[in-house]
Amino acid sequence: MSRAIAFGLAATFIATAATAGSYDPAVETPAVIAPAKAAVDTSWAGFYGGVSANMMSGDFDTNAPVMGGLPEMDDSTAAGLFVGYNWQINNIVFGGELDYMALDAGFDGAAPGVKQDEVLELRGRLGYSFGNILAYGFVGYAQSEISGPTPTGSVSLDEDGIAYGLGADMLIKENFLVGLEWSRRELTYDVMGSSYEAGPDVDSISLRLGYKF
Repeated sequence: MSRAIAFGLAATFIATAATAGSYDPAVETPAVIAPAKAAVDTSWAGFYGGVSANMMSGDFDTNAPVMGGLPEMDDSTAAGLFVGYNWQINNIVFGGELDYMALDAGFDGAAPGVKQDEVLELRGRLGYSFGNILAYGFVGYAQSEISGPTPTGSVSLDEDGIAYGLGADMLIKENFLVGLEWSRRELTYDVMGSSYEAGPDVDSISLRLGYKF
């Protein structure tokens, strides 16, 4: 009796162990992670060019002794062109730019025909890229002229001086750009061959539309 019970218990244990050993749990399938989309190329390096619409104003200045007030440049608008080239190292963007503005502004307090003529500038720019937005500053050299008829004849005064300003450009669809810029030109000419100088400080606020090649 005890031997039969012992054999029965042994058989039950063996069968239970065999069943437990053959247990095959389901294998979990790892989740598939979709690859991230590649970032849009917003490099600022290369040639660019475009047009500008400019709101112009200015104040006349001199280091010569004068009697009475100085004339002020009339507020006006001017169309412009620009072309330049950028290099880029990481987020730092630097380059050169040539600017032209078709300015034709009179002076309050001067002869009616005397005008501040077109402005030509050569600039060096330095900026920082925030992806498709570029914030920059510039400094450069500007040339212009005051000319026109006067009651005693005519005047033609060649001016030059420093130009500087701040701006921001935004790339649209990688190639087109739109920008806003403030700039100043401190222009002077010699007063009748003396050591004195005079000339206007010409300010502008510009809307720029361009294309990056």
